[in-house]
Amino acid sequence: VSTRSSDTIYNTVFSSDFNSPDSLISWVRQLNQNGNEIKFRSVQVYYFVLSNQLDSAKNLLNQISTKFDQKPTSFKKIDHARLYYAWAKYARGMYDEKMCEQYSLKAYNAFIEAGDKLMAGATLQNLGGLMVQLGNLP
Repeated sequence: VSTRSSDTIYNTVFSSDFNSPDSLISWVRQLNQNGNEIKFRSVQVYYFVLSNQLDSAKNLLNQISTKFDQKPTSFKKIDHARLYYAWAKYARGMYDEKMCEQYSLKAYNAFIEAGDKLMAGATLQNLGGLMVQLGNLP
């Protein structure tokens, strides 16, 4: 993977639907070297969710959430949307319908407010996918 800026990596990961954790590993390493902790940890969470390392994903999500809670206004709406989306992806991996729905709706609303309709749709698709897996078709 070519060298890209932290912003480019962060934006690409949260504007695409990656199916393989292998596609992210070199970007995770690059972000770690660039020193942008929130972007590095957010992409790393996505990697852990995709590679089914859910305990590691939860630990990182808690760390990131603490940073957001300490200074919520220092993050953009899109950053909040991406955090909620990562929580929703984690919850889907855990087959936690209630948590997935809670964070999916938060992510959806935040993506709409941030003007990212594509990721708002991806959020609903993530939630719908879990509902199908659980047999909750209505």
